[in-house]
Amino acid sequence: MDGTWTDRLQRVDRRIWDALLAVVVLSAGIGGYVLIGGYLLRVGGPRDADAAALGAALVVSASVPIAWRRRAPLVVAVIVGASAAAYSFLDYQPALILPLVISLYTAAAYRERDRLVRILLPVAVVTAIAMNAADREIGRQGYNWVEILAEIVVTAGIPIALGRMTFNRRRRVALDRELAAREAASAERARIARELHDVVAHHMSVMVVQAGAARAVAGKDPAGVTD
Repeated sequence: MDGTWTDRLQRVDRRIWDALLAVVVLSAGIGGYVLIGGYLLRVGGPRDADAAALGAALVVSASVPIAWRRRAPLVVAVIVGASAAAYSFLDYQPALILPLVISLYTAAAYRERDRLVRILLPVAVVTAIAMNAADREIGRQGYNWVEILAEIVVTAGIPIALGRMTFNRRRRVALDRELAAREAASAERARIARELHDVVAHHMSVMVVQAGAARAVAGKDPAGVTD
């Protein structure tokens, strides 16, 4: 196969990378749910089993959609946000920050600003408030809105800002390529015009020379001019 290993990696379908990322996020979520939350390790009865299954289902619903993050970024952000908020409100730990951050970043990086303002920002703010408020209620820390606001900025604001930076950089690259293509097309048209001008000028020069020669011959040999 031609090219270096980095070139080969770049040629891999993005859907494969997104699917692998979803597997990593799901593994991290289930691992945290089991090891840190410990819910699956202390199932003592049907009620605990149902609670454990619900928590695992919320981890799955917040992680698996990451596989479609670039094909339907806003839909994925809404699903992940709802799952992460419900997960926190139902007292499951640790909070599902990783899938939320990835989904918010991706939506901001792949969608226009008007759709972000109408859809993504409300979802991000509501989800971040719900998650942080639920976490503080669980820990009985009380509601310090300054700290909650700071956590909202970290949870939602930073991923969205980074996504917009990626979006703007991608747009600048696209504009630069379009400008370079237009300049190349203009240069090609100018080259063709110069070549046509040179060809026409050459033929005109030949015609002038031939006309002059015809006039010179006409006085001496009119029959030769006709031939």
